[in-house]
Amino acid sequence: MKDWDVEAYIASIDWNGRLSREIPLLSRCMQQLSSEDSGSSTLNVLDLGCGPGKHLLALARKFPLGSYLGIDIDDRMITKANELYKHDSEKGLIAPTTHLHFALMDIMEFSKANECSMHFLYSIGNSLSLIWNDSGCRKTFDALHRIMKPKGILLFHVLNPCNPRDGYSSSGIKQLDDGSECFTIKRFYPDLERKKMDFDLVVMKRRVGSVKHDIYPNQMSYPLIHVDAIQSILESTGFHEVSLYGGYGGEPFKTPTSGSLVCKARA
Repeated sequence: MKDWDVEAYIASIDWNGRLSREIPLLSRCMQQLSSEDSGSSTLNVLDLGCGPGKHLLALARKFPLGSYLGIDIDDRMITKANELYKHDSEKGLIAPTTHLHFALMDIMEFSKANECSMHFLYSIGNSLSLIWNDSGCRKTFDALHRIMKPKGILLFHVLNPCNPRDGYSSSGIKQLDDGSECFTIKRFYPDLERKKMDFDLVVMKRRVGSVKHDIYPNQMSYPLIHVDAIQSILESTGFHEVSLYGGYGGEPFKTPTSGSLVCKARA
């Protein structure tokens, strides 16, 4: 996504709401791994598609003994993540002993040099669907399994491909530090014949003193892969104990009605 305002996009997200919904499940995975005999006092954690790093920083504050890495293919997101990390460190919110790093990197590239390195790998916010579009589902899970330590936990969230969204959604209006206002609009176009989702992500920003909005449109797409196929590919690439949920609260996944798919599996 080249031509867009990253600051406005990040500001338009309800981070308090997202973190309050999503961090508890990530924390339970960390606690589960910590309670097991992993052979190491330090858990290695990878946030795939980390964006501005909000989730990884929240985990690092909660579990200071971990070793954390966030990767993304957008250099502006990595820049923002490092800014937030510096802020939290200067405020004493991140322990000096915590190992945390954000890197501009593709998961396929990362997997070639980091076999059996991660206890916990998570990807949220539908990021994995976009990676599938570039690399293919089986190839992606092959790479993820290669990265995982034995008995490590993979957790990911995608929009339910069997109940694809159709239509518009928008964020609330947020104000930036410079006084400008911003919000985002998403438009989903499911094509069931092609088994593909096309969608537009539009960032709208109105600067102080202006009556017009600057418009930053982005078009993306990803394949709609049936949930049964996702589970089958996971198992065929070496994952087991695959659990499917309809959300971060652990509610049962219902193929025709759930809006989201949250999947937890062991390597």
